[in-house]
Amino acid sequence: MNSLDYVYFPVAPALLPSGAMQLMIRCALVAGVLIGCHTDDTTTPDGPVSGNAGITVGWATKPETWPGTIKDGVILERARFALDSLRVIGDAGPGDPRTTARTLDVRWDSTTSPDQIAFADAPTGLYSQLAIQLDGHLIENSYRFEGVAHVNGVDYEFRVEDSNALPVTLSITKTVTPGENTMILVNVDFMHALESIDFTTLPVDDGRLELETSSPGIVEFRQKLIESFTAPTFSAAAEN
Repeated sequence: MNSLDYVYFPVAPALLPSGAMQLMIRCALVAGVLIGCHTDDTTTPDGPVSGNAGITVGWATKPETWPGTIKDGVILERARFALDSLRVIGDAGPGDPRTTARTLDVRWDSTTSPDQIAFADAPTGLYSQLAIQLDGHLIENSYRFEGVAHVNGVDYEFRVEDSNALPVTLSITKTVTPGENTMILVNVDFMHALESIDFTTLPVDDGRLELETSSPGIVEFRQKLIESFTAPTFSAAAEN
């Protein structure tokens, strides 16, 4: 007998209960029908979610202090990324909004460093990629680095800026488990990127050395900058 079948019992008129009792029976029958007809319409997420679980993305750089020396005669004073998106990609699905951050302004200088990015509702499971998209959408530069370079006996301010989008994809191996907060540390080695520049060949524009979107050496620099991003498999646990 399924939940919608009915069973009828003949009842003699003399056996019918009082009006109050009839009302109670009718209420019980209605309640029974409603319980039998109930279906579970709860939507189950792709992965289980724990309020105590989550992912935290932090940043580390070379140089470690700001301003920082890149090489002899070159000091990096400021760096900025216009992040269109940062996504921690799980094996269960690449487009989960619970592990996606958008439109971030990431800066380093003598008084500024970027905040950690917290995904408190990250589903539990295995995560194997971190995707970062640098893109100012032509409104602003996707990245900009500024400092001082000593060239031919003269100290020049320098600027490296690029309006082209720059995608960075890193392989990671991280597992989020209930009750644990998983840390992903993104290392950016500005020294590796800027060491590739021959500052003696850069043109001087309004008293400043410039490497920009249309410069001959920008393609090589973009590749070096992509190589500068790493995410170690093992990193310290995030603070709760």
